[in-house]
Amino acid sequence: MQFAGKTAVLTGAASGMGLLFAQNFAALGGNAVLCDVNEQVLTEKVREINEKGGSAIGRRGK
Repeated sequence: MQFAGKTAVLTGAASGMGLLFAQNFAALGGNAVLCDVNEQVLTEKVREINEKGGSAIGRRGK
């Protein structure tokens, strides 16, 4: 399945199921918007996804 041109907004995305979904969605061509309260881990995970060729951005929630 390909997700090119699709965007998903994921909450709790710095770990667990949110992160797993974001990683796989981006690996299949989708754009992932990761949201989490832990900005440090969120930034690291977004970087990892992008380094593997995915498309991801992160936004810290309150």
